[in-house]
Formats: sequence, C-alpha cells, structure tokens
Amino acid sequence: MKSAVLTTPSAQKDEELIQRALGATILCIDVHGLHKISMDHIAAESGISRATLYRRFGNKEGILTALCQQQAIPYTQNAMLRTATANSLAQRLEIGTVYAVMELPQYQILKTVFSDGPSEFALNLVRPVYRHLVQTNLMPILEIAREAGELRSGLDSDEVSEWLLRNFLQLVAAGPWEEDALLRRIRQFILPILIPDQFLTATVQVHSEQHESMPNSKARLDKLEQQLQRLLQQQAQNEMRSD
Repeated sequence: MKSAVLTTPSAQKDEELIQRALGATILCIDVHGLHKISMDHIAAESGISRATLYRRFGNKEGILTALCQQQAIPYTQNAMLRTATANSLAQRLEIGTVYAVMELPQYQILKTVFSDGPSEFALNLVRPVYRHLVQTNLMPILEIAREAGELRSGLDSDEVSEWLLRNFLQLVAAGPWEEDALLRRIRQFILPILIPDQFLTATVQVHSEQHESMPNSKARLDKLEQQLQRLLQQQAQNEMRSD
C-alpha cells in the first residue's frame, strides 16, 4: 500500500507565508521598481513583519532570488522540452538559447532582472538559480558532449557555464531580437568558441573567417567577450544614429 505524503500544518503555514511574500514582492516591483524596493515595502504589502521576512529569507536579495527560482521552474522546463529532440550539443545550445531569449518576456520578473544585463546585481540574483539548473541539466550534457568530442578540448565546464550565463544576459539586454538576427549571433559568436569545427553541421553555418583557433581556452573566452562588447557598442551607436 502506498503511503500518503502528508503536509504538516507548520509546512503549509510556511508555504503560505512564502507565497504571500513573493506575491507582495511582485506588486512592490511594479510600483517601486526592482532596484528601489525595500523590506519595508514588502512587509507593508504582505502584512508580514520585517523580522519574519528576515528570518525566512535573510534579506531582500533572498526574496528576489526565491522569486526568480519560482519563475525559472516552468521557464527551464519548457526550454528542456524544446531541446529534447536535439541530436548534438550545437543544436541543443542553438535551440535552447533562441527559446530562452525569445520567450523571456513571458516571465515578467525574469525579464526585469535579466534586462539589467551582466551587472553584478543581476548576476548575484540569478547565479544561485542558474547554478542549480546547471548542476541538474547543463553539466551532464557538457560531460556527455566532452566524451563524444563535441566540446572543444581544454574548456572547463564551470567556466563554460559561467560564460554562457554572462552571454545570455548580454543577449537579453541587447534585445528585442528578430529570430534570424539572434541565430546569426549564436552561430557566429557562441557556437564556434565551444564546438569543434567538424561538429558544426550544415544547419549551423559558421563564418570561418570570424573564428580563430586559440589553444588557450581562457584567451578564447576573453576574446569572445571583447567581440561581443564591441558588437553591442556598435549596435547601440547605430541605433542612436538612426534615431
């Protein structure tokens, strides 16, 4: 006979408190903005004492991280479903990145946090969530790809995951995107750094003249960071001229 999973009154009360706090935080962000909300605002909106909020979440960043975690669950589950049919690391990164960037506006809190770009504030909020997702989803994929030779040799998995996070934040901050333009960016500036040439299939066309073979993985990643920064600055200048 299967045993029933029982929810204790204390656990149910704690969950109700969490949901009240997170719901109040969303309302406070709408009114005050992400950077200006305070524990006082959340306490007043939720009817929960500041002492209880600090005891449960630690600080404002703890509440915001919990809010990101809540919205990240369906977001990442949908992204995983989209990439389930991919038969290579290159395809998985391309499909997953396009979906993640294009669909982010549907998740208002994540959009608000990520639109900050790769700032320390945004990174500190999303990194705990991202690390959990990396450990459960990305790391196994990277290790399988490494064994199959689909990941460039010399790349450290932790460095790759952190680099992908920063590049994702840069892509979001540079939006909104047309899908074709986003695909070009991924194929020209992200995939060639991670994927050996022989695994860049005909469906993932890469401009070889924009890719240099660099034996040092850190130098390769640093070079891409510089390329992306120049491209983003050029895009911003072009938009200012067009205005």
